[in-house]
Amino acid sequence: MVFIMDRELNSTMSINMSEAGYGSISPGVRSLALDPTKKNLLLGTFGSEIYELAIEVESQLVNPSSPFMHGHYAPCKKVSLIP
Repeated sequence: MVFIMDRELNSTMSINMSEAGYGSISPGVRSLALDPTKKNLLLGTFGSEIYELAIEVESQLVNPSSPFMHGHYAPCKKVSLIP
C-alpha cells in the first residue's frame, strides 16, 4: 500500500498494489520514485517488477498499468540437507 501525502503529512490518496488490476506476484512495495512533474510514479515490488503509474493527486486517479519490467523472482524455499 502506498500513501500519497501533502506537506502537512495528511494522506491525500492511496494505491493498493494487491488489487487485481496490477497482477503482481508479490505486491509488497520495495522502492518508489516520483518524477519532477509529480505525475508519474515508478514503483518497484518484492516480486521484482517495476510499474510506471500515471497519478493525478487532485482527482485521486491512478492509471494502473502492467509492469514494464519483470525480474527473476522465486519465493524463498528452505532446503534441508538432512534427509
